[in-house]
Amino acid sequence: TETSDNIKVNEESCIDAGLELGLAFLKASKPPQLPLKDQEERALEFIDAVLTLTSAVVSVPSGTAALTDCGIIPALVSTIALDSQVIQNSPAHQSPFSKSSDSAD
Repeated sequence: TETSDNIKVNEESCIDAGLELGLAFLKASKPPQLPLKDQEERALEFIDAVLTLTSAVVSVPSGTAALTDCGIIPALVSTIALDSQVIQNSPAHQSPFSKSSDSAD
């Protein structure tokens, strides 16, 4: 029984060491997080690209039907409607990208 307990402890310590090694590798290989302003800028650039592409496809007569059939237009409309509802229900109608007035400058 003492030998089996030692084996269990050794197996657990090997698993813990492997987990620690994996987490250290993940932390070392993960790029640093971008500043909030850059994240917002990239998000807005992505949204602009999606809406530009959607606009180009909608301008073709068969494009509107295709985008509606595949669900992109209804998804955009529901997302915009949901976003509008969230903004209306938020205090002071602040944009989700704006800093709160409580933050220190």
